[in-house]
Amino acid sequence: MSQVHAPTQIEKILAGVAQASVLLVKDLSFDHTIQDLVQIMGQAADADRCYIFKNSSNHGKHYMNQQAEWTAEGISIQLHNPKLQEVPYDIYPGLYDTLMSGHGLAGWVADSPEPFKSLMEEQDIKSYLFLPISVQGDLWGFIGYDACYYPRSWQEYERDALQTMANAFGFFIENQSLKSELLASNKRYRLAISGAKDGIWELDLQKNQSFLSDLWFETFGYQPTDADWTYDFWLGLVHPDDRKRVHQSFADFLQHGQGTNDMEFRFLHGQGHYVWVQSRAAAEWAPDGTPLRMAGSDSDITSRKIHEQILAENEQQYRNLVNNLREVVFEADAEGRFTFLNKSWELLTGFTVEESLGQTGVDYLLPSELELIPHIRAEIDRNPNEYHTYEVQYRHK
Repeated sequence: MSQVHAPTQIEKILAGVAQASVLLVKDLSFDHTIQDLVQIMGQAADADRCYIFKNSSNHGKHYMNQQAEWTAEGISIQLHNPKLQEVPYDIYPGLYDTLMSGHGLAGWVADSPEPFKSLMEEQDIKSYLFLPISVQGDLWGFIGYDACYYPRSWQEYERDALQTMANAFGFFIENQSLKSELLASNKRYRLAISGAKDGIWELDLQKNQSFLSDLWFETFGYQPTDADWTYDFWLGLVHPDDRKRVHQSFADFLQHGQGTNDMEFRFLHGQGHYVWVQSRAAAEWAPDGTPLRMAGSDSDITSRKIHEQILAENEQQYRNLVNNLREVVFEADAEGRFTFLNKSWELLTGFTVEESLGQTGVDYLLPSELELIPHIRAEIDRNPNEYHTYEVQYRHK
C-alpha cells in the first residue's frame, strides 16, 4: 500500500499554482476569482496573510489599493483598513521601480524604511514578499505574502514558482478586460443595428442593377461614380480567400427560397485595406421560385473581429503557460471525470490529453493503488478546503 507523506514547501506551492491555474481557466467573475486566488496561494505558501493590491495614478504619482485578502486563523483582517487605500508608493523608496522592472521585493519589517515600517508593524507583519502583476507590459499591481509570527526568508525557487502564478493572473486580467471591451463593442453594434445605421443595399436580380445608400459608400470608402456596382463588381472586392464562400452562400440562399442570409467576410475598403463586414440579406421570389431581388445591410465589424482575435491569442498564451508547468494540472467533474488536463499529463503517463478527457484518474492507477482511494476520498470529504498530498503510482502507456 502506498504511503502518505507530508508535502514539502515547494510541493505545496506547486500544488497551489496548479489549483490556481485551473481557477483562472474557469469562467468566473473577477471578484470571485481574485478572492479564491489569494486563499489558494496564501495557504499554498504557508503565509499568514495573502493579498492583492491594484495600482492607481494621480498627477504623476503612483498609489496602491488593496483589492482582496486572505488571512490564516488568528491573523487580523485588514481588507477594509482605510490606511491600505491610496497608499503612495514612495512610502517605500524604489518599490514602484523594482516592481515595474518585473522583480519582486522581500524583506524584514524591522530593517525597512519609515513610514513603510510603521504601517507594516500596525498589521503585526514581521516579513513580506511582494511580486509584480503586469498586464500588457504595465505594472497593474502586486500580490503580497506576509509572515506575522516570525520573520521568514523566501527561497529563490519559492519566489520563482509564486511569480509564475502572478504572471498567469496578469494574463487573466488582460483577458477579462478584452472580454469587457468585446461585450461593450457588441452592445454598441446591436444598438447601431437597431438604429438602422448600417449601409443599406438592394440588388435587382433580373436587371443586375443595384442601389447602395450614402451611408454604405461612406462606411466602405467609395463613391457612387467609382463603378457600375453590379454584383460581379461587388464580389470582386470581397477578399480572395472569402470570395468563393460568399458567392456560394448567396447562391444557396437564393435557391433555398426563404429566410434570411447572414455571413461575415473581408471586403476591400476604398482606401486599399480590408475590413470585416457582417452582411444580412433577405430576398423576394416569384411564384415559380425565381429570385427577383435581394436587399440587406452591411456593417463594418473590424473592431469586434480584432478584439476576438486578441482575446483568442491571449487565451492561447495562458493555455501555453499552463501546459509548460511541470506539474500536472487537471480539473474533474463531480464524478471524477477529467474535464481539463495540461500537457504534463502526457509526459507523466504517456496517455494523450484527448484520450484521457472523460476518464477518471482512478482509471489510470495501478491495481495495487486502488485500495488507497476510499481513504483519499474520505479525507477530502472531511476537509474539503484543505490541501491533500498523496503518493500514488499511475500506469504508463
